[in-house]
Amino acid sequence: MAFKKGKVKLSRKGRLVMRGRNIEPKLICLSLILILVCAGGIALGQIEESPSPEELYDTALSEETQSPKIEYLGPLPEEELYQAAHGHYLEKNYDQAISGFKAYLFLFPRSSKASDAMCFLGSSYYWQGNYLQAIKEFQAAIRDYPESESAWLALYLGSAYERLKDYAQAFSVYQEAIVKYPQWKDQFLSSIEWLAGECKEAGQKDQAIHVYRGLVRLNPEDYRYHRVLADLYKDVAQLDQAIAEYKEALRLLRLYPKELPEEDIKLAELVDKQIAEIAGVLLDLGITYHKKIEELQKAEVEAYQEAIKVYPGHVFAHYNLGVLFYNKSIGETGTEKRALRRQAREQFLLVIGYAKENPEEQELKIKAQELIRVIDYWL
Repeated sequence: MAFKKGKVKLSRKGRLVMRGRNIEPKLICLSLILILVCAGGIALGQIEESPSPEELYDTALSEETQSPKIEYLGPLPEEELYQAAHGHYLEKNYDQAISGFKAYLFLFPRSSKASDAMCFLGSSYYWQGNYLQAIKEFQAAIRDYPESESAWLALYLGSAYERLKDYAQAFSVYQEAIVKYPQWKDQFLSSIEWLAGECKEAGQKDQAIHVYRGLVRLNPEDYRYHRVLADLYKDVAQLDQAIAEYKEALRLLRLYPKELPEEDIKLAELVDKQIAEIAGVLLDLGITYHKKIEELQKAEVEAYQEAIKVYPGHVFAHYNLGVLFYNKSIGETGTEKRALRRQAREQFLLVIGYAKENPEEQELKIKAQELIRVIDYWL
């Protein structure tokens, strides 16, 4: 607005007047309007400079550079975005599911479905075979959303460790989960059994023993765990432990009822099966004892041979060594049988040669002569 020169002047009270009229209120109103217009322009500029929904969406995806960027279809409401990502997951479109769940978590981190979104995010990585990233997401979900139902997350987490052959960590996850989620005990026990089987197939028998010992602690009344643990101990030549576990499996098996109503055919068949299982355990126990005896016999032979090396004329060492060779030959056939009997004969001849006149050694000399006659007859 322009004013003609000389028309505007100050009144005696210091007010602006033009042609005798007070114009100060009008100027104040005009100034306020100008201030509001300027402020509005600044606010509009700030709004224009804020990230658009599309930019927010892209930001949520920027951390995952390997995942393909899905087409932006405009701002989706919270529930629609979640359902879209979940739909991709169900259709096994895991790249799109990952992108969708990451966007959802970025935009709605405090949503009631945020924990589910993180779980499905980890599952998507799992089914893609990206187990390391899956573990990271599962751990974050358990940490950030402890109030959510995390039992199935623990199952996924343990399985991811299994896929990475980290059996010790998988077992640790399952053990902790059984304590934390007792209502899921059967599922976790099944997972641990599967884990133990994988350890055996991978040739990690020591780790398999560790897992089965854990199973025995968790469920000590299940004879199957004791029997498998006994088999593993036997395989690694820990025969005393194997015998103890076979005996425990046998004790538990014999707790089942023996007398049943005739009409209860199914239960009778179950008992028959358990009787066969008992017989099987006894057979394994006998084999283990035999292995134990063989192990002891080998140690005994080595001890006698060391004694003879120190003192060649040790009559008792020669005699006992000869008896060991002879007894071992009884269970052999063919060439091995003849070789063992020849070794026994040599030791008995040494007994006869070294025996002194004292009664004990003379008695051994007579026994050695009788055994030589027996050996000569069969040779």
